[in-house]
Amino acid sequence: MKYPVTAQLIQQQGRELRQLEISEKRAAELSTEVGRLNAAAVSAGEQLDFNDEPSRFLVVLAQMKE
Repeated sequence: MKYPVTAQLIQQQGRELRQLEISEKRAAELSTEVGRLNAAAVSAGEQLDFNDEPSRFLVVLAQMKE
């Protein structure tokens, strides 16, 4: 994966952003799912220009899903 999301990152963000403790097992599960979402967002973003309409991002994501 081009931009890996680690379980440690999930735990750190849980603590820092939500004052939430996440178990190692759950953080590992979440890191896989967040990693997939992050990869899709990065890939879609590569198809957009900085000056594109922001709502176009969702259109690109939907097209990639199909």
